[in-house]
Amino acid sequence: NPPWAFAHIKPHLETLLSQYVIPLMLLNEKDVEDFESDPIEFVRKTRDASDTVYSAKSSILDLITHATRYKSNKEDENSFPDYLEFFFQYCVDNLSEYMKQESPDYRIKDALLLAIGQMSVSLLKHDKFKPTLEEILRQVVFPDFNSENEFLKYRACWMYGEFSR
Repeated sequence: NPPWAFAHIKPHLETLLSQYVIPLMLLNEKDVEDFESDPIEFVRKTRDASDTVYSAKSSILDLITHATRYKSNKEDENSFPDYLEFFFQYCVDNLSEYMKQESPDYRIKDALLLAIGQMSVSLLKHDKFKPTLEEILRQVVFPDFNSENEFLKYRACWMYGEFSR
């Protein structure tokens, strides 16, 4: 997280966030197999820092966290982080498109919700995002508690945990 590293990434950040982050966060076959065979171990591994230090998904989540907290104007405490609104809106727009599909791939929804949940600390600091967050939780996430897809149930629990702080 050195400042010089962010200076090199910054010119490419919108492209990274919009074109690479979500595809890299999609569940792969091994993730699905691990979750189906032992959901408790799967959750433990996703929360255990020693198991995630070298994972690509962990690095992507760190990028989301740092990028959506970065402020070029550090003196104005009320200013939005530079990329928070851009990436949040990107996720909301893609989630909206996902919900319109007849047979959507649940892994896309999971990746988008994971990205939104990763931004929870920053999003909750700004009242501007609360109506959209409430709508997402009510319209998109809450119905997953009754989903036949066990992974979406897990993600729903995780999302409510992230936004209950």
